[in-house]
Amino acid sequence: MNGLAIVNQAQDELGQTRSSSLAATDAGTRQFLALANAHGRYLMKKHTWSAIQALATITLANGTEDYAVASDFDRFIDDTQWDRTNAWELIGPISPQFDRFRRETLGATLGPRRAIRLLGTTIRVSPTPTANGDVLVYEYISNKWARSSGGTPQTTITGDSDTTVFDDQLMVLGIKYRYRHGKGYEADSFKDEHDDYYDLCKSSDIGVGVINMNPESLPEFITLDNIPDTGYGV
Repeated sequence: MNGLAIVNQAQDELGQTRSSSLAATDAGTRQFLALANAHGRYLMKKHTWSAIQALATITLANGTEDYAVASDFDRFIDDTQWDRTNAWELIGPISPQFDRFRRETLGATLGPRRAIRLLGTTIRVSPTPTANGDVLVYEYISNKWARSSGGTPQTTITGDSDTTVFDDQLMVLGIKYRYRHGKGYEADSFKDEHDDYYDLCKSSDIGVGVINMNPESLPEFITLDNIPDTGYGV
């Protein structure tokens, strides 16, 4: 379903007049478009949807510690930050307190691994690079959850033929709940219906392997748990 079809479906189920176009300037259309975009942003924040997971790299430069995040960056995906050149997991994102500890004490010299700190739209690398060319990599959630008719990612629905990366019915249920809640009508049952359907969409999006309930044996191979930071253990 495109953006107009999603809004029309919600309007039909709520008993409201259909919008002929999302470009219309009447109050009803503007409200439903605003509700659709509000719910899209909410869903983007609520789960690490596979459709908006992205990969970014940083090429380090001598003497430069600050690097801009990807233009559509919303947040890191946990434990995906790596020093690709040295095959080391990065430390962080670290807190302001730990960053200050590293910079003001001997902490910055303990081990070869780099640390990163997120400062708004900037990633600060510690210690400051002393050479050119090392590559850092991280995965993140993109804030571009909508798509144009041609498939271009965007941060909002703006036209009739725009689409979203989310399940159509999940968007419809979210718009209905938000409309009812905003008008001061009974909305708890609408929220419950949305939340139940959200759980179904989330579980189908994650996908997990089989969990082995047998006692775990000791690892037979080299892992991150038995190799030191320095010298790769050799």
